[in-house]
Amino acid sequence: MSKIKKGTVYLFPVTLGSNENIQKVIPAYNYEVLYGIRVFIVENIRTARRFIKKSGHPVPIDDMQFFELNKYTSEEAVDAFLRP
Repeated sequence: MSKIKKGTVYLFPVTLGSNENIQKVIPAYNYEVLYGIRVFIVENIRTARRFIKKSGHPVPIDDMQFFELNKYTSEEAVDAFLRP
């Protein structure tokens, strides 16, 4: 029997309103973790992409993968997000 590969879920706060000077609002450690992630489950893709771009993420946005999770997301879609 094979072991199920477990991942880690990180919750990142996204600033409200203008995203100017976000480095002053969010702790540096959060950026270290954020910069190591390429697959995101987000409430709103557009807002998340803006935030990640403003954060200075070293990977181009188009090379990342985004899944939207909100009140309209089906259970089947959530299951698909979490598959390795």
